[in-house]
Amino acid sequence: MTKKAIAIAVVAATVIAVWAVTLGNGFVYDDHKYILGNPWIRDTAFIVDIFSSSTSAFNPLEAVSNTYRPLLFTLYLGEYLAFGFDPFYFHLVNVLIHAANSVLVFFAASSLLEKEGRPRVLPALFAALAFGLHT
Repeated sequence: MTKKAIAIAVVAATVIAVWAVTLGNGFVYDDHKYILGNPWIRDTAFIVDIFSSSTSAFNPLEAVSNTYRPLLFTLYLGEYLAFGFDPFYFHLVNVLIHAANSVLVFFAASSLLEKEGRPRVLPALFAALAFGLHT
């Protein structure tokens, strides 16, 4: 196994291990608004609205938002269709996506820190862990 493969495994395993503590928790904070209180993520008929409106447009009582997050709501829609409103799976998907993004940070840092055509694994490992473990 190469140093790079070991570093990738360390990043993924560490991020998953640290954030796995969230799997037993319920929905918190804005989850109540953007997941539980969001009719868009309960029906695929809203997919056009998801991609053509601001983040809080699903709630007509709320002011228009200046954010646009169609991929987030599409992910929530898929999670709801697959698992219902079970917070375990919402947290699990988030942890796995965060671990995958941390590995991508490793690849980006490894490429950016390359010296004489050779990737620098240790600094890239620290960069990926800093990203993956920040709060």
